[in-house]
Amino acid sequence: MIGKSLRSPVSLKPEIHVAQRLACSAHASHPPVSARFSEEGLACVRGGITLVEMLIAMAITLLMMAAVVTLFANISSSVSKRRATIEMSTQMQQVRAMLQRDLAGATCPAVPWQRPESNHGYIELIEGPQSDANPSQWIFDSDGDGVGDGLGPALPGIDFAVSSLPSSNLLAAGKTTDGMGLGDGDDILMLTVRNEKEPFVGRAPSNVTVDSTNMPAWGYQSIESQLAEVVWYAVENPPSGTAPDTFYFGEPGYRTIYRRTLLIAPQLNYSFRIGPSGSPIVTGPGVLRVLPAGLDITEVDSAFAALVAFQEKYDISARVEWDPLLPGGTNGRWKIVANTLGDLTKRENRYEHHGIAMIGGVAGRVYPYAAASIGANVASGNLLMLADSEYSTTNSTNGQMIRNADQQVVATTTTGALFPVRPLVRPNADNLIPFMVRAVVDENGRMVYLTRGIAPLGNSRRGEDVVMADALAFDLRVFDPGAPLYEYNPDTSGGAPALTVLQPGDPSWARAYQRDLATSAPIGDLLTPTTAEPWSYAGQGAYVDLGYGFAAVGRNLFRGYSTTLNAVPPRFFEPKALHLPQWTPADASPTAYQRLPFGSELAPGYAVYDTWSFHYENNGVNDDSAVDSTLLIDEGVDGFDNEGHVRTVNTSSYPFVITIVNQVAFGVDDPTERETVPPYDTPLRGMQVTLRGYERDSRQIREVKVRQTFVPK
Repeated sequence: MIGKSLRSPVSLKPEIHVAQRLACSAHASHPPVSARFSEEGLACVRGGITLVEMLIAMAITLLMMAAVVTLFANISSSVSKRRATIEMSTQMQQVRAMLQRDLAGATCPAVPWQRPESNHGYIELIEGPQSDANPSQWIFDSDGDGVGDGLGPALPGIDFAVSSLPSSNLLAAGKTTDGMGLGDGDDILMLTVRNEKEPFVGRAPSNVTVDSTNMPAWGYQSIESQLAEVVWYAVENPPSGTAPDTFYFGEPGYRTIYRRTLLIAPQLNYSFRIGPSGSPIVTGPGVLRVLPAGLDITEVDSAFAALVAFQEKYDISARVEWDPLLPGGTNGRWKIVANTLGDLTKRENRYEHHGIAMIGGVAGRVYPYAAASIGANVASGNLLMLADSEYSTTNSTNGQMIRNADQQVVATTTTGALFPVRPLVRPNADNLIPFMVRAVVDENGRMVYLTRGIAPLGNSRRGEDVVMADALAFDLRVFDPGAPLYEYNPDTSGGAPALTVLQPGDPSWARAYQRDLATSAPIGDLLTPTTAEPWSYAGQGAYVDLGYGFAAVGRNLFRGYSTTLNAVPPRFFEPKALHLPQWTPADASPTAYQRLPFGSELAPGYAVYDTWSFHYENNGVNDDSAVDSTLLIDEGVDGFDNEGHVRTVNTSSYPFVITIVNQVAFGVDDPTERETVPPYDTPLRGMQVTLRGYERDSRQIREVKVRQTFVPK
């Protein structure tokens, strides 16, 4: 049997070989893949497909895979865009809700002349020189080279070839963007807020008793308060120029929106024991820090440098005071004290309202303590970076302030100086009209930029106050019931309705207003539309930028409405900034002074709405002149009919002629006798905040508006 099973295939009969070949051929033409024809255990097996069949199968498979990949790519892109939209919309809604709560919780009525004893706090709005039509100095390209003009080689403008800033629909040929997707972004909102449902949380000092004279060694604890001083603002990402840190803030042109919250907590009591061991003098409630005994009463700048350091580390609304009763110094010592709502009614006690100026080589404070100002008549100048004396640091005098021809920007190249805490920045030469400049430091304490607005937290707290990045606009507007509106209607025959209504801030509103001025005086219903200029007067009332008349048409005063309209005069047309005291150097020497016209501006380009404080009229200080002893003190409340400051305007020609006449004609203690005056002495009916964000991956823009009425219910 064994021999039989192992016999050689050669012994097969010829007809069996033929049959086997025929079977294999048949199986090749008609699969299955493998087949078996057997006789006595013999088989034929098919082992594959042809090359042509394999190539066809691979091509079909690749086509199917390409279709599937394309489908999944489209789905993934759609999902990413929708996710980006949802995330950005969610962020915008969160910021909007936060801002809405702050505005709704305002503790102060929006009416000027608040009294500190009423304990109402304050509302202050600061309108910077930017606008939707003029959103950033970094995007102007006068020579057409594709790079913004900037401020010279040290601070060039934005490179449009690589910028991702969204463009307008008027993009010039050959440019990737013109950056005009940006909007107004240099406004500041400051107010006191009450929130009883969700108390504010912030840092307060701890471990103070371990070393009461060494703040850097203090710790912190979290505390709550239903009251807070809240500051909303934005910082524009500047081009880095030659700075070591490229794009420290982010891509140039975009804005970062910040919210700084400082708790109102006058109940804090650390019981500082001042003087030698066993001294009975212990500071009372509200005292947050006693400054070193070596600081004299004249060292105002050093005292405020200590306040800057304190508020960088802790979230408490506080002010600096000289206490003549504290021992250890020369006739007293400086201390930092927690504010109440009544304290914050006074401008000098609010966050970053330092007002430091140099007068006769000595640093001092200048009324009205502006929080933001570019100063005036100062082209450039050296700056002093002054840090808290308790921190080991070397103060820097290498900062150089530079600005453009319109005095719209304060900036500097990086000094590279290291500061363990943000320093105070002040002019290093005599300057009666102060400019507010602030240093921005990174997480390592190195100064990277100077800004004319509010500076964000730095060092180890960098980013804690950020609420929104990649923002395009942060725009504050107030409701002006007298703002003129214009219809745009190309059909001058009157056969079709107007296409739109233009309000202040719209691109063509300024042209419509200028034509109205040229056509009729006063403005209003005498304006007749033409084919070339199809505008007509439509009515009044809109949310506007403070001083929108100056920003749009370069005129400071409103000419007035036609008498046939029975219209309401505008309230916020003029760019009213903070007013200086009535004195200024009579010549180059800071020792001789002359009177200024009543209402001179401290900060050209910065219009301010402030609820103001009546305490300036009875504080025993000559607020309308710091050097002229012939002027009366608090003459508006002394019970006599003193000389009043009467402002008259001659509107017969442009520019209007404004004169100040001093008269005794309006009665005892009338408003013209007051030493001070708020920029806009009118109630604020409502305000609007515009937030605009950009999602760069999906190239989507989202905008929300927050409106708050201040009309009593």
